[in-house]
Amino acid sequence: ERVRKLLGSKFETTHFKVIGSRAGVRATTLDRLPLIGPVEDRSYYLDAYSDLKHGASHKQFPLGKFMKGLYLSGGYGSWGVMGSFLGAKILKSMVLEEPLPISVKMLARIFPSRFCVRDMQRN
Repeated sequence: ERVRKLLGSKFETTHFKVIGSRAGVRATTLDRLPLIGPVEDRSYYLDAYSDLKHGASHKQFPLGKFMKGLYLSGGYGSWGVMGSFLGAKILKSMVLEEPLPISVKMLARIFPSRFCVRDMQRN
């Protein structure tokens, strides 16, 4: 009906038949930043960073522990084709212990454990 309104009566839509359809899903995160890096050992985080629940963000915390050999690269949303190349470079640098292609500040924004830490700060 919309096509007929736009193009007028000269365009007859009965000549067309819908033969299929599909839908796509873009995997993204709540903050719209990708998840790139090692997967945290959640039980360690919950124990070692438990003081975050009480607002102790100024405290010196130990380094996080991660699941050995398990890394994430996802949640790119509509930037998957472009962002995945940088994600691959970041993961390669981590696995091979080479210099990172991004700043430490940016790494903190895309690190998968950020959601675990944020949840502890909020609860």
